[in-house]
Amino acid sequence: MAVTTSRIQALYLTPLVCRVLQAGKLSQARQLLKTGCEFCPNSEDVWLEAARLQPPDMAKAVLAQGVAANPLSIALWLQVAATHFPA
Repeated sequence: MAVTTSRIQALYLTPLVCRVLQAGKLSQARQLLKTGCEFCPNSEDVWLEAARLQPPDMAKAVLAQGVAANPLSIALWLQVAATHFPA
């Protein structure tokens, strides 16, 4: 598997978002992940993290966009199921 530029960007995005969250800046972290979803649409991790930081109703919309960009992603589909059908 070749390492793409978007994969490298996604790898650097997650630690950056963690640091922003530790600083207590949730809205800035959400904005970073929104940008990450635009620039790295094939990254499951970015979509999952973006959905995790949203309220439940917004998380469903983020996951729908993530599944549209990655229809074969098992991790995204599992999160969609968990969000729509909580235990």
